[in-house]
Amino acid sequence: MVEALVVLVILVVASVALSWAIMERLISLDLWVWIALQNAVGAYIIVRLLTLGLRYRRNLNAHEWLLCPRCEHDLRGLETDPLICPECGREWSAEQILRSWEMFTKRKPTSQRG
Repeated sequence: MVEALVVLVILVVASVALSWAIMERLISLDLWVWIALQNAVGAYIIVRLLTLGLRYRRNLNAHEWLLCPRCEHDLRGLETDPLICPECGREWSAEQILRSWEMFTKRKPTSQRG
């Protein structure tokens, strides 16, 4: 989540810097066209950020909330307790995984391991 915010800040700063550079060279663009273009890009970024959480929850539900919180590797089918992620090697209990995803998504799991 922190990585996504850092990328967003970098994109915003780069967008402002690029817009100044382009505006200085392409002054022939009408100001209202430039503002409309900036608003369209801003709206696209906002929609993508809003749908990011929904995609995460759908992915978690599809994998029964058993994705490694560190690397998001699918941990379904592992029978050991604690679960050892084959991708990153971290040990997790099922309760730790559920708690971690609950804190990240701010929601309770809709499907749990049976």
